[in-house]
Amino acid sequence: ETPEPMSPPDDVDRPGMIMERLLNASDESLLAQPGSAQAVAAEWIISQDPLVMDPNDVSLLVRYTIALLYFSTGGDEWLRCSALETSDC
Repeated sequence: ETPEPMSPPDDVDRPGMIMERLLNASDESLLAQPGSAQAVAAEWIISQDPLVMDPNDVSLLVRYTIALLYFSTGGDEWLRCSALETSDC
């Protein structure tokens, strides 16, 4: 079951707050570099992640790290998602 998305109040700068938190995990220049895995993962967290995480969520950096791994290893081009040939995705 997908958890209900959490979102901060409308007057909060959610993207800015998330970027501030991501500075704890990635260099600012990489987050600002268009097309870098760091920038793509940050943009996904901010704009496309179905969880719509609150910037203060303790799991935000874990989620970002997983997204960063996905995008830095060409996740959109993966042909399979398991090391085992017999595993279902």
